[in-house]
Amino acid sequence: MVIECDNRINNNHYNMSEEAFRQVDEKHVSNEICHMVWSPRIDLVALANIQGEVILHRLSWQKVWTLAPPGEGETIGGLAWRPDGKVLAVGYKSGQLKLCDVENAEVLHTMTVEGEVTSMTWISQVFTDGAEWTAEPYPEDSSADYLPKLQPLNKSYGTLSKGQQEENKAQSGQSSSVSNDFLELLLFGTPSEELEQFLQHELTEKGLKKLGHSIETSYSNIQKLVVKHLQSVSQALVYHLSELRGMSLWYDKFGVLGLDTTDLQKAVQLAGSFVLNTSQLQQVIDGSIKNFKAFFRWLYVVILRLSNEQPPAELSKMTQHDVNFVAEFLRDNFTQFSPEANNLFGESDSGKKSGFKLEKVGQYLKKENLSSPPDTSNNPWQQYLNASTFHADSPVLYPVDSNHSLVQLQEQLVELMNTTVFHKPAVVIGQSLHCVCTNHLFTLTRPEDSTPRKPVFCQFTDVERQRCYTVFTADFLPCDKFLVLQQPTDPNRTDTESGILTVSIGTLASSNPNSSATSDQERCSQHTVLDIAYYDPTSLSLLLQEEGEDGRPVLLQLSMSILNSSKFTKLATTENIASLNNINELDIGNLVSEHSYRHLENMKAHSFAVSGTRKTATVLFSSKRRVRIFLMDAEEEEDEDDEEDITHGEGEIDKSQTESQSEPRAEDSQVMEDVGGDEDKENTSSIYSEDS
Repeated sequence: MVIECDNRINNNHYNMSEEAFRQVDEKHVSNEICHMVWSPRIDLVALANIQGEVILHRLSWQKVWTLAPPGEGETIGGLAWRPDGKVLAVGYKSGQLKLCDVENAEVLHTMTVEGEVTSMTWISQVFTDGAEWTAEPYPEDSSADYLPKLQPLNKSYGTLSKGQQEENKAQSGQSSSVSNDFLELLLFGTPSEELEQFLQHELTEKGLKKLGHSIETSYSNIQKLVVKHLQSVSQALVYHLSELRGMSLWYDKFGVLGLDTTDLQKAVQLAGSFVLNTSQLQQVIDGSIKNFKAFFRWLYVVILRLSNEQPPAELSKMTQHDVNFVAEFLRDNFTQFSPEANNLFGESDSGKKSGFKLEKVGQYLKKENLSSPPDTSNNPWQQYLNASTFHADSPVLYPVDSNHSLVQLQEQLVELMNTTVFHKPAVVIGQSLHCVCTNHLFTLTRPEDSTPRKPVFCQFTDVERQRCYTVFTADFLPCDKFLVLQQPTDPNRTDTESGILTVSIGTLASSNPNSSATSDQERCSQHTVLDIAYYDPTSLSLLLQEEGEDGRPVLLQLSMSILNSSKFTKLATTENIASLNNINELDIGNLVSEHSYRHLENMKAHSFAVSGTRKTATVLFSSKRRVRIFLMDAEEEEDEDDEEDITHGEGEIDKSQTESQSEPRAEDSQVMEDVGGDEDKENTSSIYSEDS
């Protein structure tokens, strides 16, 4: 069934200005492009090439960043922008999916799906009151007012034990007499013969400085890790878990989420213990650094005196506190040696090489119980809690776990979250979701002797009309028609208001008088579809090809009002669209305005990407190595120039610069029209390869 409409309907539909579709630039790329997607918010276009790379460009074609493929031979199956334009989703044909930060290409999340990724669309959630989903926190979340911003983790934190390894290497072979010899030297000022030999000839002043610097660096790295990352992250965990616990108590509003107060209380207590252990580690680091500096300062003075050199006056004086710090350092780091061994450079009875270790700090970062838990018996607060039975099970006090390391507490918290805290909400929320409708669109068999372009698919929501549209082609590209599936956003009306419409493109309305096609005989009677894209809620963008060997590409803006005024074939919620034979067909050729399309001269087109926000279209040549850029509504862009120059935000280019670039001289336009030969009309040009 074919629907014919009076061409007079044109005047009632969306018309573009006579200055629309103005060509502003043409660029060359080094590798063949397989996907192009414009950002929905700012002037950024994401390109994916056959090498598996993703390149982000501005409208001015300035390169922002490049994302390398995850492995050799990886190719990209689809790109999709998050509705707020801050995250780009990259889908690989291997099934891997990456979410990338638009600012620096940082991979925020990686997941793997079964099968090949062939197409991706990021759907914007629409609420019942018409408000669109945003990436901002929900109104009740005020965490930004109370929590510090989390710092990115530096990659250098993977070598925290470097100082310990150098220390063990320098001190390897020492026996248990080291502790006694050092204590004797500290108390009486007289070194044993073995210790004097070691300090003068083995360790030396230079070796001591190097060893001290290495250990101090390890301490400093661990301290930065604790202060900048562990403490801030653990505080944020406690905050958000406490928020969830509060939500679980408000059953009338949040009961549908399936949050369990008891499980969340356990998670809060465990996260609180993690916070206390990070503070405990911070105190251990501070004390260890203090003792370490006092010990090495004292040992440095001893080596100078043994070498008959005069130590600096500020180092030669030691207070009673300094003596205590040194004694504590010796006690903590040398007492693990066996007392039976007497040789300073020998081995213990067990045959293992000895050396002192900084276990008081390192024990917190191992996957085992604390070997030397701190003594909190003299802590007044701990004494109060031990003596009080009232606070034993208080939900507002976090328990002090003196037996487990930070790694063990973190694993316990992760297991509790995955198996208990979030498992029940996942089940409850999953059971509350149900499928409203399922429609089989089409089935295709890939031909063995060729690799045609896959069908195109796009989906969007019209908030005002409360409709969800799915636009797709049911055949490999290029094809002679496309289909539009219309569904209500209200699931209760899906059975009665769902419909399907087939759209074809015949003879287009009379073209611009300046165009070469001015007579009916010169006008093409049939167009094939090369590509389809969502432009804005009021229009679709179509890339067409005139029928015939020398047919020209056509860039067309289709008003949704033309489709909405047409009669859709009613569709059941589980109907197989591929099996329908009586779908209504609409020929839009004589319904579009003469200013709603443009013939693209001197090129063979492959596909395109459009941006309704930037009013821009980028058409890819059939060789996939060059693009042509158009302003879709240039007259409106000029009117908004002054305002945009004042208010343009981060990531947006100055419109005045765009306009200056978009006004080529007449001779420049002629050169742009004439470059290239018959093979895609592009391969003989050297102008744009230099531009790139």
